Amino acid sequence: MSKKRLPPAVDDSQPSSGALRWRFAGFVLEESRRELSRDGRVLKLEPKPFDALMLLLRHAGELVTKDEMIAAVWGGRPVTDNVIARCVAKLREVLGEPPGLRLVTVHGFGYRLDAAVEREHVHASALAEPLRIGAGHRLPMRPHWMLERRLEAGTEVWLARHEKTRQQRAFKLAFTPEELSALKREITLQRFLLDALPEARWRIEILDWNLT
Repeated sequence: MSKKRLPPAVDDSQPSSGALRWRFAGFVLEESRRELSRDGRVLKLEPKPFDALMLLLRHAGELVTKDEMIAAVWGGRPVTDNVIARCVAKLREVLGEPPGLRLVTVHGFGYRLDAAVEREHVHASALAEPLRIGAGHRLPMRPHWMLERRLEAGTEVWLARHEKTRQQRAFKLAFTPEELSALKREITLQRFLLDALPEARWRIEILDWNLT
């Protein structure tokens, strides 16, 4: 059995008190705001291509396999090669072909981002806006989702609606180290239960998470 390299959830070589800022081929990617810009102009990039770009930046110059992309971008949920290809095509459409940047398809294996990449940590005090949570506010790092109401008093489980598709989803937020640890335990337990009891999938499905 071959051992797969898993993309890091966070960069352990630097302090975790801030968020990463990436610079490459004239682009700037702000992880904390999920924002990509070039020459001061913010570019529109859908969530999945954005997540794919972050993964490719973390492994710039290396092959990122399709399995690694599925794990990082789709949370390990089964997707077809066509879905991955469409995601990368949308990313290429936004990036274009500027000097010093190549997004290479390694046929049959995955993708590689060839570019000189610089990264820096932005301290939390330097982030643009304080976090605001409440009905009518946009969900942090998911700007198309609008919070509607808290689902249970005394918790940070919220019902949110997508401003375009009008879909509704539940989001659980963590604001303290203790809440984050509890959330990580829930994710681990959910993975274990779904592996052990696949027939229970109809009860609840975790679509995505972000622990940074």
